[in-house]
This record gives sequence, structure tokens and C-alpha cells, in this order.
Amino acid sequence: MASENRAEALKRLYAALQEKYTPTSPTSRKVLEQFIFATCLEDASFEAAESAFAALQHTMSGWNEVRVSSVTELAELMSQLPDPRGCAVRIKRILNGVFEERYAFDLEDLRKKNVKETFEKLSSYPGATPFSVNYVTQTTLGRHGIPLGSGEKRLLYVLGILTEAEQEMAEISGLNRAISKQDGLKFASMLHQLAAAFVVNPESRKIISFLKHFSSDFRKRMPRRRSLHVENTLETPEPVAPRETKPVRMIDILANDPDFAQPKEEPEPYAIPEEPEREEVAVEEVSRPKSTKSGKSGSSQAGKGNRGKEDRKSEKAVKTEKTSPKKETPAKGEKKNAPVKKGEKKETRSESSAPASKKAASAPAKKKAAKPKGAAKTPPPSKRKKS
Repeated sequence: MASENRAEALKRLYAALQEKYTPTSPTSRKVLEQFIFATCLEDASFEAAESAFAALQHTMSGWNEVRVSSVTELAELMSQLPDPRGCAVRIKRILNGVFEERYAFDLEDLRKKNVKETFEKLSSYPGATPFSVNYVTQTTLGRHGIPLGSGEKRLLYVLGILTEAEQEMAEISGLNRAISKQDGLKFASMLHQLAAAFVVNPESRKIISFLKHFSSDFRKRMPRRRSLHVENTLETPEPVAPRETKPVRMIDILANDPDFAQPKEEPEPYAIPEEPEREEVAVEEVSRPKSTKSGKSGSSQAGKGNRGKEDRKSEKAVKTEKTSPKKETPAKGEKKNAPVKKGEKKETRSESSAPASKKAASAPAKKKAAKPKGAAKTPPPSKRKKS
């Protein structure tokens, strides 16, 4: 933007700020204290800067303790600021520079010097910024210079008053000429209030309505938001089918454990070889006689076959008699449990249950079965009645 148009834009901005904000009068302090307060005020609201400065004064015993304190400790005291660690570093550097030069924490002699010399002296201390130096010289020494921090410069860039390259410059040309010395304190106070709110939340309704009212194309210069989701511009690969997962076994987990002794693999049981299938021969084929030329020979062979069958049946009967002992049936007129007289031995079970001999099996069925030798004699019936 040209210098001529910038002056008109600054005047219009001053009129718009008067409608929205009320200026604040600066507090009278010593030069060193105002220097430290200006460091806390950069990019922060007046309320946050006042509370941070009060915490330093009431918590620490003096500026020397603030100088030797750690950055973390000072940042905890000034946690209400937007950048507490950066502010703590700048304050420590200012106090170290003043103490190394004067061995005291006093800058009141700068009031007696020329404003230009005071400005250059304050700018030479490490930790000093254009905003803090301009604020001290404007509020304490009465110099005409509007303090502009990083927040004010970004705001003026969004409004279209500054260019992108001028944001890095310490002094902005045409600013002091567009705003008079009488209105300098008021303009700086209201502009700082708007810049502090812009730093905290640039998308708030109050800020957006002010920017839109002042410049319709402010969106082109607004800081970009941080994208939470980044779209993938590459071609998405085809979905891969999930692999089949095998069930986890305890033996697989302990396979790599040196303390775990794996059991020996048991040999497979002995497989019994299968017997070859036998060919089944029909009974009719075995018993069927061979065909002969003459009928006589066929009839004789059939008779021989019938005799062989009878012999086989008799042999089977003999075998069953041998294997299964026969139950001995008592003779006629003999009781099952006859009393044993004195002097007679009780018959043994082996003798009574002895199997029949082959001769008894081959004897004719008409003959009576002979009594076993060890059977007890039955007393006559006359004696039974007497007893």
C-alpha cells in the first residue's frame, strides 16, 4: 500500500477503534520497572501483563532474585501470558545487562538525558524489543513513537495497511505522521487491545466482524488454520484380504524360552498290517459232489459224504463234552445232600464233577449210567424210619 493511502487507512482505523474500544491510561512506574512491564505486555492483554508483573514483585524478594531464578520458575509465575518462557528469558537478559553495567537495578538517570540517547541506550540492552523500547519512551519519557509488536504487525497486515515484507521491519514509515502525538497514547492502547484479542483467537466473532467491516478482502491475508486431517492425494491401494490367523498354542509361545524343556516327541504307535482278504467259498460248492459218468459212482460218493458229516457231528459232540463238564444228576432214591457217617470221608467236588469218559459217550443210550466210585451208599428205608 502506498504511503498516501496508508495515512488515510490509519485515520479510518483510529476512528473504527474509538467505536469499539476505550483507551487505558498508563501506570506511572520507574524506568526499569516500566521496561520489565513492557516486556510482559508484548502480545498480551493489559490485565494479563499487570497480574504477571505483580506476581514477580510479590513473590520475589527483589530484582536480583528474579535475575538468578530459573526460566521455568519465572514461567510458572507468568503462566497467564501467551509466551511465558520467552518473556522470562527476555526479563533475565535485561536484568543481567543492567546489573553487569551498573551493579544495581536503577535506570532513573536516563530521564535526564536526551530522548534519542535514552532510546538508543535502552535498545542496546540484551532482551530489549522494539515494542518494549517504544512503550517505555512513549509512556515514561514522552517520545512520539507508537509501539508495534508482532501481534500489531500481523493485524495491520490482515487489514491491508502493511505489506508482508514490512512485518519484519522495526519501524513503519508514515505511522507517526498519520497519527498525531496527542492521539498517540490512545491509538496505541486501543490498537494493542485489538491485537491481543487477535493473537488469542483470530477467528472470534468480535474480531471477524471488525475485520470484515474495515476490509472486505481480509480473508486473503488471514493466517491459515492448522489442518487436522490431511487428505491423501495418491491413489488408494486395493484392500487386502485379512490373513487367516491360526490359533495360538502354549507350546508355540514357549518354543523360544531357553528355560522351557520341550517334551520329546512320542513315537507313533505300531501299525498292525492288515490281513489279506480271504476268498469266501460257498458251502454248496464244497459239499457238491463231482459229476461222474456213471450214476453208481455218484450215489456211492454221496453216501460217503453223508457218513463224513455224521462223523464230524460226533467229533463236535465229544469236544463239547470235554470242554463243558456235565452236571451230575443224583440217582433214584438218593438225596442231594445225604448225611455222612462217621469214618466216611466227604466226597470231593472233583470226583463228583468228573467228566464222563469217551467210552461212556460211545456206549449205547439204553444202558444206565454207572454210579461214580466215590458216591455215598444210601441207607435202607427201614433204618430211615427208625431214626
